Amino acid sequence: MNFEIAAEYYLKSAELGTNGRAANYNLVLCQQKLRNYNEALNLINSLISNCSTGSPELNRLLSGRANINRDIGNFEEALNDIEEALALAPQDSRLLGNKALTLLHSGDISRSIAVYRAALLLDSDNDDIRFNFSQTLLLGEFFEEGWSEFEVRLNSPALVEKQKSMPGVIWRGEDLTGKHILVWCEQGLGDTIHFLRFLSLLSSKTRQISLLCPDRLKTLLNNFSGRINIVGNSEFIPSADYNVPLMSLPYLLKIEAINDFGPYLRADNNLVARWGEYLSERNKPRIGINWQGNPSYESDHQRSIPLSFLQPLFLERKYEFLSLQQGFGCEQLVDFEASLVKIDGDLDKVAAFVDTAAIIVNLDLVITSDTALAHLAGALGMPVWLLLPSTPDWR
Repeated sequence: MNFEIAAEYYLKSAELGTNGRAANYNLVLCQQKLRNYNEALNLINSLISNCSTGSPELNRLLSGRANINRDIGNFEEALNDIEEALALAPQDSRLLGNKALTLLHSGDISRSIAVYRAALLLDSDNDDIRFNFSQTLLLGEFFEEGWSEFEVRLNSPALVEKQKSMPGVIWRGEDLTGKHILVWCEQGLGDTIHFLRFLSLLSSKTRQISLLCPDRLKTLLNNFSGRINIVGNSEFIPSADYNVPLMSLPYLLKIEAINDFGPYLRADNNLVARWGEYLSERNKPRIGINWQGNPSYESDHQRSIPLSFLQPLFLERKYEFLSLQQGFGCEQLVDFEASLVKIDGDLDKVAAFVDTAAIIVNLDLVITSDTALAHLAGALGMPVWLLLPSTPDWR
């Protein structure tokens, strides 16, 4: 959705007096999405001040202001608004869910879990609340219940249809002796790399495993260390006895802790040699950095950082820094050409991450914000420092 254009139209609608309060509230939401938080707060404060006490609209406005304050880290103000709204509607499960999410962002995992439980007592079929509850449980390392609740994601229409299209019966944990199971990827590239580790636990239970993955990842995953048949999404899907989404494996395998499985991906040897020659001999430790994810991700403001924030690192002349950034964020390199090695040419043109994996093997360390590069470096068994917000995503 283009929030900038939407904001322009809502502003014109409000100025014309066409359903002005509704237009202004939608303008608030657009400004929040655009991270124009001061504008959003000023506008919603005006709407609240002109809203009569006890009005049903007041709850929506208070909840909206709480969301803005949560985004900018004003957790006390956000919780005050939610409590005021709950005083008017104590049985509103969505308000309780909002309170729980705010508590989570503030770092209070135990209280967040308790409030989520209260919300689900009121509305046990609310998939949004259950999904957020699962994220909180997993962040708190309550894995048994967290994996179980995380299965609610499969209720989305897109995943329901995708699973229906898969060959074989949905695997619910049945004995796989002598069977062929098709594991299919459901989330992003980083999640796929992250959760591949669990295939090694599955391989001892079954005759054959096929992994259905994005075409862009197939070349990289062909170097997976396990006994797996890798199939691209555009290829013919083999028949199978069972199918299962990749991210359901921890639940079905009853994983109670995240263990170090060791390296399970390899970079292509020819590419490793080629990039080693390109980068030349290492005269000092070489560190690859990545600072920016896709800005369209709703929580990107909690993940990506300006490259300028890393400038103090570049003053340490005993290290060589190399940019692993692609696409978004590369425009920031203009100010740091003397401090960073920038790789010319198209990386990963043949397939996702194949060049990047080979470059990482030629490094001493990767420093990255919360992106797929962290999972890639870990899967390769390479040292990685991960930059996270104080309350990160559980993955």
